[in-house]
Amino acid sequence: MNLSNLLTPTYFTIIVLISFLFKGANDFFVILIFHLFLITYYFFAFKKENPIQINRIGIIFLIFLIFQILPLPGSILKSISPNSFSLYNQLYENKYFAVSLSLQESITYFFIFLSGFLIMSIISKIIHNKRDLRKVMKVIMWFAVLQSMFGIIIYFFDFKQILFFYEKNYYMESVTGTFINRNNFSFYLLISFIVSTSYLEFYKKYFFKNDKLNIFNFLLSELFLIRLAILIIAIGILLTKSRAGNITFFIILFSIFALDIYKYRKFTFISISVISIVLIDLIILSNILGGEKTIERLALTSFEGERSRIEVFQLGIKEFMNYPIFGYGMGGFEVLYDLKYNVKYLFYDHVHNDFIEYLGELGIVGFVILFISFPLFIFFHIKKSSMPSELKQLSLFCFMAILIHGNLDFALHIPANIFLLFLIYGICLSDALNNKYAI
Repeated sequence: MNLSNLLTPTYFTIIVLISFLFKGANDFFVILIFHLFLITYYFFAFKKENPIQINRIGIIFLIFLIFQILPLPGSILKSISPNSFSLYNQLYENKYFAVSLSLQESITYFFIFLSGFLIMSIISKIIHNKRDLRKVMKVIMWFAVLQSMFGIIIYFFDFKQILFFYEKNYYMESVTGTFINRNNFSFYLLISFIVSTSYLEFYKKYFFKNDKLNIFNFLLSELFLIRLAILIIAIGILLTKSRAGNITFFIILFSIFALDIYKYRKFTFISISVISIVLIDLIILSNILGGEKTIERLALTSFEGERSRIEVFQLGIKEFMNYPIFGYGMGGFEVLYDLKYNVKYLFYDHVHNDFIEYLGELGIVGFVILFISFPLFIFFHIKKSSMPSELKQLSLFCFMAILIHGNLDFALHIPANIFLLFLIYGICLSDALNNKYAI
């Protein structure tokens, strides 16, 4: 059996998601091992006549990241990024000059995005029909269920450490799964929730054969298991107690409900499922937390520390203005924050607004490539394709989640979330799904 036969879309997706078990893949050693796997797969799993090609926009973006970390003569750096030149003279005794102010972090993110584009390229080639798509979506859903259940168990039984791969030191009163930060975990569950609701509609449309099930048979059906999985993921999102996650979650829920009513002009299986999920969540959380705490959590009334966060937003915008064209490099905000306040305060190693931070890190050039050119490419590809409407809906709600959550926290800087998004948009780029008759 060769590698291409062994690594089907199912196995490939499992391997991608397994990396999330290690702090949300937020470890350079894990990233490097995972990247080496992708490189091996990339070169040996496909025949020469059917090579995988990274998207051209992806190649341009990766070249830009290399440009940020390459050593440059001081005179050139001074002309293209005078503030970077000034800081290198101030901080480092050697004569190494580069656009990036944090070379180690920039190199790490280069591997993260290279892995992401490889994931997107590979998955788009190995999905051949709707059955493959079903398997991939199913794996994403059940991994999220396991993450949610794991986090809930840790939450209620107050475990601090499990074997060698998990140790909980932060957010003791929140569900975080195997991630470090509750906001980042809430985004992962949120994207998985969107995948799961799309899978529910996709399964019912293409694979569900019997519309007349009695209660007993329904409880044993895959349709019921999908709804149960969605419910568990939803409970996990709420118990992260993440304001960014909860705000985005309920906007997405309302949008799914409104779109379904708009399309069919009546309550359908999907809209009824959304309503039941909300009601069950409220009942469960009312019993767990008490009615008052549930209302307070869902209303998101605690805004302690928001003044300092707004100040960090302002600092992020100010630093972007100091490095407007080519940015200060991935991970550079922590360096700038430490310089300004002369203290290493890990809570603000990120701006807590992905778009402000990426704008500063990449400058106008890199930001346009990653957040304008690349999404537009995906949008026009989806628009002209004949892929299932459920997949188009999946991409739409993922974009919506990115726009909302990205303005409230830094989940788009976490490797696991980056990998998951590239996996999803790789699915959307699969040409095999354009055949509406291919099951």
